[in-house]
Amino acid sequence: MKKKMKIKIVVGILITIIMVYMAARALGGLDPWVLFRSNVNWWLFLAAAVLFGMSQFVRAFVYSYGIDHRMTLGASCRVVMVGNMANMLLPLRAGEGLRFAFFPPEYSAVRRTRLVMTPGGTDVVAILLLSILAIPLAAGNMHPSTVQMLKTAGIVLAALAIVFMLAGALIPRLRRMTHLYITPGFARMVGWVFCSWVLVLGSNWVGMLAFQFDPAQAVRMAFAVFATSNIILFIPSSPGGLGVFEYAVVFSLSFFGVPEPSGVSVALLLHLAQYAALLPLGAVAYLSGLRLQRTTAAALRKSA
Repeated sequence: MKKKMKIKIVVGILITIIMVYMAARALGGLDPWVLFRSNVNWWLFLAAAVLFGMSQFVRAFVYSYGIDHRMTLGASCRVVMVGNMANMLLPLRAGEGLRFAFFPPEYSAVRRTRLVMTPGGTDVVAILLLSILAIPLAAGNMHPSTVQMLKTAGIVLAALAIVFMLAGALIPRLRRMTHLYITPGFARMVGWVFCSWVLVLGSNWVGMLAFQFDPAQAVRMAFAVFATSNIILFIPSSPGGLGVFEYAVVFSLSFFGVPEPSGVSVALLLHLAQYAALLPLGAVAYLSGLRLQRTTAAALRKSA
């Protein structure tokens, strides 16, 4: 075995140990085995994982069927899925930086940055707007500070939209920039982003059904969990938000009268559905990227 390969293996083992250690620390006093002692419909768990996986495919459409029709769907999937898989395994959302490496090689750094930042900003707006829907649906089952935060976010978003429209109408330079960015492709990108988050919300709902909650009540729970967990996860933390996500779910469900042990089981199942979808999809996308690189390099050597 070559020395370089040995170093890579050792470094990979060390990184894995660190990630497992950080994940265990993040979980804290949670007992992961409580999930497997619960009465869970595992077929519905599988459905929740499939819905979450579908959200990743739809999220990949923002490039090839949205703001960059020249990018293949395979390249779009690699950018989205490898980055999200890395976020589930590495702390501080390090996968966001890893996305840059999976764009087509001819893309400049400026273009890659724009293609990462534009859907990323739309993600924030989509999460906040869907979370605001939790106010009429589950305001009585949410912490008052969370409701107030969402109301404030709604007012800020509305104010920013008005300012943006007025500035675009009154300032010629901004009007030209608006015409440059607000295109049919941009509109499609916004649609795909919203669809992807609706599927995540649906995955949460099906995960609630796996614990035999009433379907109507599960809708309110799903919105409350979606709002609270995504607000908390805006702050980069442990790999995949381990521990933080579980706390957000248990905290949200406590306002529905769900006892802590049951809340922990729900939180672990929802998080497990995300890992069950993302890790295989991300691994396949990563390996396909490596295969494409080898094929391209071989073709270049042959043509030289």
